[in-house]
Amino acid sequence: MAGYVWESAYAYDDKTPPIIDKTEPTNGMLEVPLQQIIQVWILDPPVEGMRSVTGVDPDTVSVRVQNEEIPIIIQDIGNNRVWVYSREPMTFQGHSWIHVDVSAKDYAGNEMIPYGFNFFTTHEPDYEPPLIDHLSPPDKSMGNLQSPVITCWVQDEVSDIDIDSIHFFVNGIDELFTYAIMSDRVELFHVPSEPFDYNEWITIEVHASDSGGNQAVKTWEFQVCSPPPLPPDQHHPADGALLNYQLENGAVRFIWSTQYTGQSYRVKIRPAGGPLYRIVDLSPGEYWVSGVLKGFSCHLGYYDWNHLSDRDYIEWCIAVIDHAGGSCTTDFSEWSTFILAPPDAVVLRTPENGTGFPAHGEPPVFSWDSFNGAQSYLFGIAKYNVSGGLYINKLTLYVELEVTSLQLTPNQWFNLGSGTFIWAVLAQDETGSYSNFMNYQFTKTAPFVIDDWLTSQ
Repeated sequence: MAGYVWESAYAYDDKTPPIIDKTEPTNGMLEVPLQQIIQVWILDPPVEGMRSVTGVDPDTVSVRVQNEEIPIIIQDIGNNRVWVYSREPMTFQGHSWIHVDVSAKDYAGNEMIPYGFNFFTTHEPDYEPPLIDHLSPPDKSMGNLQSPVITCWVQDEVSDIDIDSIHFFVNGIDELFTYAIMSDRVELFHVPSEPFDYNEWITIEVHASDSGGNQAVKTWEFQVCSPPPLPPDQHHPADGALLNYQLENGAVRFIWSTQYTGQSYRVKIRPAGGPLYRIVDLSPGEYWVSGVLKGFSCHLGYYDWNHLSDRDYIEWCIAVIDHAGGSCTTDFSEWSTFILAPPDAVVLRTPENGTGFPAHGEPPVFSWDSFNGAQSYLFGIAKYNVSGGLYINKLTLYVELEVTSLQLTPNQWFNLGSGTFIWAVLAQDETGSYSNFMNYQFTKTAPFVIDDWLTSQ
């Protein structure tokens, strides 16, 4: 220690802090063994005009690995350098970045700029084979499709999967497969080139190895189901049907047929593309049977009917279930649509909304449903004014109670001209009040006019 005291007499001339000379492992080094001695060489550089430097103060040297200080040994190796190394070999996690921080001062109190370096460890030794799981269809499962997508995951926490080592056997035949490499696994997929036979047991065997040469084999089996029962056939409301609140007595009658007898059924009803409005489970005795047809009436009531009539259309589908509140034994049928007419309006029938008519031709028949309490009807047609953006009344006719359809005269039809029109019917009761109305749109094309007659030469 006397030497250090002698050198400290010149400390007031030393303004230069120590620096890192080198490290082991070096900064950014890859594939560092999992057991490693951390080594650092620190230099206190000479100062111009001084006979000596103060030297690195060993009591100030600190080495931190992953933000935790480690025990170290410090040796003075001459030429103003000290060698610092971990007291014991350190064991690191495989395939990881390791960060080291070093700090020190010299005897003059100059603090070294904090220095950090990183290195990346090699893989841990791998003696375990890959894991093959997430089997689909599941092992021992029954009731699968004829052409299922057969999948599994191959995973290894230490090594990479050797793609070239993978074999996908189906009933003992080495088949083609596709794969997707994810961050932590390889997903395998196989689609049968031909459908499997019904009630056949299918055996799958997958072989895979990791980059360490460890091999795994996984075998599982599943059974293909019999042909699934078909969902019921829907008869009413027919797809696109328009329902009249008065004629239906405030209820929607659902009618279907199946090839089976004695089942329970589940009916789902919803506004178009919206959340379910109602789910109804029906047990035998809760629906009527007439030959092959079955049905029940779902009462909506005025408020619900009026609310749902504001939607473009309503959808319904049906499936067979094992019992009320139970599971489906068939798929649901396709969604079938129907429209609820406003309950306080005369329901229009023909021509349907959006019909187009040529310039020349017979006038169409305008028809509608009778309306309870009506004493007469008011029939009207209005034409869309392109410049004003409004509909202008073109024709108004008063119709007797017994009449629910009419056909314009050729002259009336011609005088409408071409363009876009709406038509509507209002019911007038004995007090003179009019009902609400719905309106349908139709178009008439303009006649084709030849400006110049063609002449032959």
